[in-house]
Amino acid sequence: MFFKFLGLCAFLGAISLSTGFNVTSNLIEAPFVKIGSGYYYIENNLKKNWYAAYESCRRLKADLVTFESVEELDMVSQYILNSKTDVMYWASGTDLAEEGSHVWFSNGQPVYSDLWCPGQPDNKDGGEHCDGLWFESETIGLNDGNCGMLHCYICEATQPINCMQKHLMQ
Repeated sequence: MFFKFLGLCAFLGAISLSTGFNVTSNLIEAPFVKIGSGYYYIENNLKKNWYAAYESCRRLKADLVTFESVEELDMVSQYILNSKTDVMYWASGTDLAEEGSHVWFSNGQPVYSDLWCPGQPDNKDGGEHCDGLWFESETIGLNDGNCGMLHCYICEATQPINCMQKHLMQ
């Protein structure tokens, strides 16, 4: 009888303790895939202009991809190579604010020059202001394109916050 009472007290104590904690999940699930340390949604079927692609990513609580290094671009490119259906995938780079000054729309940081395909960005015919990941022959890298063109796109979600990080932020 004593052990039943002790078990009941432990159970009720655990329930009362759990009400003091806000348990939430910030885990990213499908349709995102983990590549390296990032989480990406790669749209291979539905083509959209740059603006509509950005809106689609925001609906997923993500942004168009921002490549912060050549290594990240290479990892995502390798993942796409097996299933790609388009030659260009929209990324968050743009020079809409200042002609010739390409920045990542998601964070305002400059697009590094070592991410571009040779000869890019070129603002062909004065109308290329949105950047994408370009696959052509053996060339893989960023290319500026007309924002109204229809292409597939890549969304990038922020990394999940673990319990320790969440506790430290409070």
